[in-house]
Amino acid sequence: MQIKIRVWDKDSETMIYGVGITPESDGGIPYQIPVNAHDFDQFDYYPNSIIMLYTGFKDSDGKEIYADDILEVKDSNGVICRTVVEHIEGAFVIDKWYPKEPTSVEHVNYTGEWEEIEIDIEDYEFLGVVLQHHLEFKVVGNRHEHHYLIG
Repeated sequence: MQIKIRVWDKDSETMIYGVGITPESDGGIPYQIPVNAHDFDQFDYYPNSIIMLYTGFKDSDGKEIYADDILEVKDSNGVICRTVVEHIEGAFVIDKWYPKEPTSVEHVNYTGEWEEIEIDIEDYEFLGVVLQHHLEFKVVGNRHEHHYLIG
Protein backbone atom coordinates (compact mmCIF):
# COMPACT_ATOMS: atom_id res chain seq x y z
CA MET A 1 0.00 0.00 0.00
CA GLN A 2 1.25 3.44 -0.88
CA ILE A 3 1.29 5.89 2.02
CA LYS A 4 -0.67 9.01 1.13
CA ILE A 5 -1.64 11.83 3.43
CA ARG A 6 -4.08 14.69 3.20
CA VAL A 7 -4.85 17.34 5.80
CA TRP A 8 -7.79 19.56 6.64
CA ASP A 9 -6.25 22.99 7.20
CA LYS A 10 -8.36 24.56 9.94
CA ASP A 11 -7.07 28.05 9.20
CA SER A 12 -8.07 28.18 5.52
CA GLU A 13 -10.79 25.49 5.83
CA THR A 14 -9.43 23.63 2.81
CA MET A 15 -8.39 20.04 2.12
CA ILE A 16 -4.73 19.73 1.12
CA TYR A 17 -3.58 16.56 -0.69
CA GLY A 18 -0.08 15.18 -1.18
CA VAL A 19 1.46 16.45 2.04
CA GLY A 20 4.43 15.16 3.98
CA ILE A 21 5.02 15.25 7.73
CA THR A 22 8.11 16.76 9.34
CA PRO A 23 10.01 14.44 11.71
CA GLU A 24 8.54 14.14 15.21
CA SER A 25 11.61 15.93 16.58
CA ASP A 26 10.54 18.93 14.46
CA GLY A 27 6.97 18.79 15.69
CA GLY A 28 5.40 16.41 13.16
CA ILE A 29 3.95 19.30 11.16
CA PRO A 30 2.27 18.62 7.79
CA TYR A 31 3.87 20.41 4.85
CA GLN A 32 3.63 20.64 1.07
CA ILE A 33 6.39 21.50 -1.37
CA PRO A 34 5.27 24.09 -3.95
CA VAL A 35 6.43 23.51 -7.53
CA ASN A 36 8.71 26.56 -7.46
CA ALA A 37 10.27 25.90 -4.01
CA HIS A 38 14.06 25.82 -3.84
CA ASP A 39 14.61 25.60 -0.08
CA PHE A 40 12.92 24.43 3.14
CA ASP A 41 11.82 27.96 4.02
CA GLN A 42 9.67 27.99 0.86
CA PHE A 43 7.56 24.98 1.90
CA ASP A 44 3.92 25.46 2.85
CA TYR A 45 3.37 24.33 6.46
CA TYR A 46 0.01 23.46 8.07
CA PRO A 47 0.51 23.46 11.86
CA ASN A 48 -3.21 23.84 12.61
CA SER A 49 -4.55 20.87 10.66
CA ILE A 50 -6.09 17.42 10.94
CA ILE A 51 -4.06 14.59 9.38
CA MET A 52 -5.88 11.87 7.41
CA LEU A 53 -4.29 8.74 5.96
CA TYR A 54 -5.19 6.92 2.74
CA THR A 55 -6.79 3.55 3.59
CA GLY A 56 -5.43 1.64 0.60
CA PHE A 57 -9.01 1.10 -0.63
CA LYS A 58 -10.92 2.70 -3.49
CA ASP A 59 -14.67 3.11 -3.81
CA SER A 60 -16.86 1.58 -6.52
CA ASP A 61 -15.94 4.48 -8.84
CA GLY A 62 -12.19 4.11 -8.23
CA LYS A 63 -11.88 7.12 -5.89
CA GLU A 64 -9.36 6.74 -3.06
CA ILE A 65 -10.84 6.36 0.44
CA TYR A 66 -9.19 8.33 3.27
CA ALA A 67 -9.84 8.47 7.01
CA ASP A 68 -12.73 10.85 7.76
CA ASP A 69 -14.35 10.18 4.38
CA ILE A 70 -18.11 9.74 4.30
CA LEU A 71 -19.13 6.62 2.39
CA GLU A 72 -22.55 5.94 0.96
CA VAL A 73 -23.07 2.19 1.14
CA LYS A 74 -25.69 -0.05 -0.46
CA ASP A 75 -26.07 -3.50 1.04
CA SER A 76 -27.42 -6.71 -0.52
CA ASN A 77 -30.92 -5.80 0.73
CA GLY A 78 -30.82 -2.51 -1.18
CA VAL A 79 -30.56 -0.45 2.01
CA ILE A 80 -28.56 2.74 1.46
CA CYS A 81 -26.85 4.43 4.38
CA ARG A 82 -23.83 6.56 5.11
CA THR A 83 -20.89 6.05 7.42
CA VAL A 84 -17.60 7.72 8.31
CA VAL A 85 -14.23 5.99 7.99
CA GLU A 86 -12.28 6.26 11.26
CA HIS A 87 -8.56 5.63 11.91
CA ILE A 88 -8.33 4.16 15.42
CA GLU A 89 -5.46 2.28 17.03
CA GLY A 90 -3.78 1.75 13.65
CA ALA A 91 -6.88 0.35 11.93
CA PHE A 92 -9.42 1.81 9.52
CA VAL A 93 -12.85 1.12 10.97
CA ILE A 94 -16.51 2.09 10.80
CA ASP A 95 -18.60 2.73 13.89
CA LYS A 96 -21.99 4.23 13.00
CA TRP A 97 -24.45 3.75 10.16
CA TYR A 98 -26.71 6.64 9.22
CA PRO A 99 -29.76 6.49 6.95
CA LYS A 100 -29.20 8.30 3.65
CA GLU A 101 -31.33 11.17 4.88
CA PRO A 102 -30.74 11.44 8.66
CA THR A 103 -33.87 12.26 10.64
CA SER A 104 -32.86 11.42 14.21
CA VAL A 105 -29.98 10.29 16.39
CA GLU A 106 -30.81 6.70 15.53
CA HIS A 107 -28.72 5.00 12.90
CA VAL A 108 -29.04 1.84 10.86
CA ASN A 109 -26.61 -1.05 10.77
CA TYR A 110 -25.61 -2.68 7.49
CA THR A 111 -28.36 -5.31 7.64
CA GLY A 112 -30.96 -2.57 7.43
CA GLU A 113 -32.21 -3.04 11.01
CA TRP A 114 -32.77 0.11 13.06
CA GLU A 115 -31.09 0.04 16.42
CA GLU A 116 -29.61 2.21 19.13
CA ILE A 117 -26.03 1.31 19.98
CA GLU A 118 -23.48 2.73 22.37
CA ILE A 119 -20.18 3.50 20.72
CA ASP A 120 -17.46 1.28 22.11
CA ILE A 121 -14.31 -0.10 20.48
CA GLU A 122 -16.00 -3.51 20.22
CA ASP A 123 -18.74 -1.93 18.06
CA TYR A 124 -16.29 -0.90 15.35
CA GLU A 125 -16.09 -2.91 12.15
CA PHE A 126 -12.92 -3.11 10.07
CA LEU A 127 -13.26 -1.17 6.82
CA GLY A 128 -11.94 -4.02 4.65
CA VAL A 129 -14.53 -6.46 6.02
CA VAL A 130 -17.37 -3.96 5.54
CA LEU A 131 -16.38 -3.28 1.92
CA GLN A 132 -16.31 -7.02 1.13
CA HIS A 133 -19.95 -7.38 2.18
CA HIS A 134 -21.47 -4.50 0.23
CA LEU A 135 -22.39 -4.29 -3.42
CA GLU A 136 -21.80 -0.58 -3.85
CA PHE A 137 -19.94 2.01 -1.82
CA LYS A 138 -18.78 5.44 -2.83
CA VAL A 139 -17.12 8.45 -1.28
CA VAL A 140 -19.70 11.25 -1.07
CA GLY A 141 -17.64 13.69 0.98
CA ASN A 142 -15.70 14.01 4.21
CA ARG A 143 -16.65 14.99 7.75
CA HIS A 144 -14.86 18.35 7.56
CA GLU A 145 -16.26 19.81 4.33
CA HIS A 146 -19.54 17.87 4.18
CA HIS A 147 -20.53 17.25 7.83
CA TYR A 148 -24.18 17.95 6.94
CA LEU A 149 -24.31 14.63 5.03
CA ILE A 150 -24.36 12.68 8.30
CA GLY A 151 -26.59 14.93 10.37
